[in-house]
Amino acid sequence: FINTIKFFINKKIHFLIVGDGELKDKVKKKIIQNKTQLSYLGFIDISKISEIYSIADIFCVLSSYDPSPKTLIEALNFNIPSIVYKEIGTCNDLIKNGANGRILNKLDSYSLSKCINEIFFDKSIQKKSKIYNKWILKKYSPQQNADALINI
Repeated sequence: FINTIKFFINKKIHFLIVGDGELKDKVKKKIIQNKTQLSYLGFIDISKISEIYSIADIFCVLSSYDPSPKTLIEALNFNIPSIVYKEIGTCNDLIKNGANGRILNKLDSYSLSKCINEIFFDKSIQKKSKIYNKWILKKYSPQQNADALINI
């Protein structure tokens, strides 16, 4: 992800990394070395995470595997267009290319930068995302899931 930022030098984009994990020290070191337009925020308490979502223009889930990331649902609730890697378990259920984000087939800097550019600079995707996210969240609401289980 950090290597993608080189494609955005001198553009009015600032990246935030939220979360904690085994790569934390490596990420912090790379940020200091490259003096990029990137801030590492680390772990954010649930009581404050809405502040981060409210300022985000794009949300990325770039894990090589995650069966159903809660953070993606949270981002959709804030009507944020999202970029996800194809190995995310719920990506095809929650993200429709061009409507509320993009699904990456490859985890490489070029593909990611292309998706970020498309979403950030094409305001129609951001507008469509608001409509599509409401529809998709209603479709996969806790009530809908409970009803589906009852009808099995």
